[in-house]
Amino acid sequence: VLGLHAAFQAGIAVPENTWKLTSEHFTKTQNKDGGWGYNAGEMPSYGSMTGAGLSSMFICGGRLFHPKACGDFQEDKRIAAGLDWVGKYFSTKGNPYVQQGEVQYVQRNGWDWYYLYSMERVGILSGHKYFGGKDWYRLGATYAVDTQQADGGWGSAVETSFALLYLAKGRLSV
Repeated sequence: VLGLHAAFQAGIAVPENTWKLTSEHFTKTQNKDGGWGYNAGEMPSYGSMTGAGLSSMFICGGRLFHPKACGDFQEDKRIAAGLDWVGKYFSTKGNPYVQQGEVQYVQRNGWDWYYLYSMERVGILSGHKYFGGKDWYRLGATYAVDTQQADGGWGSAVETSFALLYLAKGRLSV
């Protein structure tokens, strides 16, 4: 969906039905707690997938909602539920997931930056500087300083790429 969004921004036509089908997918796969999991159904909600779901819903909503006047907007209860989930569980301890009502963290498995980049996308696309009263960019940037390795990276090339995306794009004004 991020790729489609970038293509659209570059002037490439994306059929409206593509946005509708994508929005329907993320609507159907959202969990009752407001988050998204790696599989539809009774799988736990994860921070990384909730970030992907929310970002996708923001992007699709921006393509599908056509306001009649400046300031005209609709509240999307699915997006509100997802933002509530992020507000409750955002952390730099690891990728949060909720199982049987209890938050746990996938810690330091090499995908920390994938999760944090998904949160950065939510922050920028939603215009939120805070998730549940937590300054998501400042917390992530502090985590970056604390975990950067002597060679300047954050582990693998993939992890370093996500860390740099987080740091570079997360500074946009929100």
